[in-house]
Amino acid sequence: MKYIYILFAFSIFGWASAYADSPSEPLPIENCAFDADTNSTEIAPADPTISIYPNPVKNSATISFTYETIDKISILNIVGIEVKSLVPDGHTNEVRINLQDLQPGVYFLSAYHNGSKLITKKFLKEE
Repeated sequence: MKYIYILFAFSIFGWASAYADSPSEPLPIENCAFDADTNSTEIAPADPTISIYPNPVKNSATISFTYETIDKISILNIVGIEVKSLVPDGHTNEVRINLQDLQPGVYFLSAYHNGSKLITKKFLKEE
């Protein structure tokens, strides 16, 4: 059984540390807050992400995301012109896209919900 020990020093240092089973195994903690009034600790869920792999891309890529609602995914060239777009199926958090027709260079992957941009990631296209 694994035990996690958490040490807090927010008021002076603004950091937290955790150890699994022993102090020789540090674990990172992010998005953690300590409320001195109630002596409680809250660990917030990680921010949603989107990724494209492999990066650099040759012919096709997989786009995976942790956002619950993405209406549209756009591929933009270096000057911001949309060169491809797709609408992901609402029941998956991963889509495959063929990028074989793109010229080699730098591109951007943007995810949208209700017309608002959620996140943008840069990727490279190889020959």
